[in-house]
Amino acid sequence: MRKLILLTGLLSLCLLFSACAREVPAPPIPRPILTTDQYLQDLDHMLYVMQNNFALFDVAYWARGVCIYTIIETIREAVLAEPDICVDEFYELFIYQFAPLDLIGHFMILSPGQHNFILNEPEGRGRMGFSTRALTRLLEAHVMAFYVPIYPTEPVRPRHLEGTSLDDITTRIIEEEHIAYLAIETLFMPLMPELEEKIFGFYEKVRDFNHLIIDFRDNGGGQPVWFYEMVLEPNISETFVIDGFSFLPHSEYTAQYLNIHGGMPDARYVRVPVKVDTRHRTVAEMLETYDLPDLKLSDMERMDYGFRVQTIVNPRFDYPLFTGKIWLLINYNIGSAAEIAVRIAQEVGFATLVGEITGGAYGGARTIFNLPNSGIAIQMDLNYVTDSRGRPFEAGTIPDIFNFEGMDALETALALIKVKATQNTP
Repeated sequence: MRKLILLTGLLSLCLLFSACAREVPAPPIPRPILTTDQYLQDLDHMLYVMQNNFALFDVAYWARGVCIYTIIETIREAVLAEPDICVDEFYELFIYQFAPLDLIGHFMILSPGQHNFILNEPEGRGRMGFSTRALTRLLEAHVMAFYVPIYPTEPVRPRHLEGTSLDDITTRIIEEEHIAYLAIETLFMPLMPELEEKIFGFYEKVRDFNHLIIDFRDNGGGQPVWFYEMVLEPNISETFVIDGFSFLPHSEYTAQYLNIHGGMPDARYVRVPVKVDTRHRTVAEMLETYDLPDLKLSDMERMDYGFRVQTIVNPRFDYPLFTGKIWLLINYNIGSAAEIAVRIAQEVGFATLVGEITGGAYGGARTIFNLPNSGIAIQMDLNYVTDSRGRPFEAGTIPDIFNFEGMDALETALALIKVKATQNTP
């Protein structure tokens, strides 16, 4: 009998997901009308989940100046001051007050368009890496009752899933036989032959130039493999092994992640070899085993486990396509997969980084949780990911050279090149 019930439940879930792929279902219950106490319960639940599952809770404060306690308390005071607040006003209050946390560790309060996209587009369920359990939370009755009545006409597709076009890649010659320029606005999968032809052809064209400036500013991410295969691997002559580390608290959502993935990053779209510790170590074991001089020990009070990740980057060709000096322009608007790309470029000494501290926006695997009364759904990362020295990715990458006063990153790089030419240095 128990087996029959289980099979029936699984079949119902499969049918539900199948139906979602075809059309938006009607809301199963009326739109929620909540009491003040129910709104306050939602706030308490959100704070509890984030305190115990959001590994970047403290990084958000010391690296980005965002205090989650203050945000929650501000919303609480607003709810108490307005006893007749409706669920839509509560949602708008969340959107406004949590705006400073937006994209720190991929934190996001889902909009109706994003909820629609995740449930009804193949990319939403697959390429964004959500587990079946996370998606099931979006199908709960009170969540559907909140989102479905205010769905937009079209689902809101994340920028990196739109695909990179030739227009997203800019190539030009700044100074003949001396300085070349390549701008990359976004990363994406899969790779396109037309892009390879354009980028690799440009490398070959400027092969004997002294300098190549790669403009990565405002690159919000996509898939890190794009950077490896199109930028890094074509222009290196040796294999690099890059260590990284990931920490996480022991809690409901992280336990689900570990049970499903064993701590592995979602590698369905990452073709770069990844090697992970065979077991999760306690934080104390991690500190005894590895030398992590830049690890912020106060952040580790929230963590329980850790593991090491090794990324191996191999040359793509028998020789580098470009042999001169490479400059990589960065700014605050770089994050997610682009953050990984920049940090690895710095680790292997691929380029001199010029500009501003990057935006981070990276904390490993993503999950979704929802508020028990309003049905508002929230996305967040689960991991505290660091470089080989223990500095968290979320804190951003520090450039080798900051912008000169009154200059942007490109102007600074060109000024440096001019100085080097004057001094006759490489």
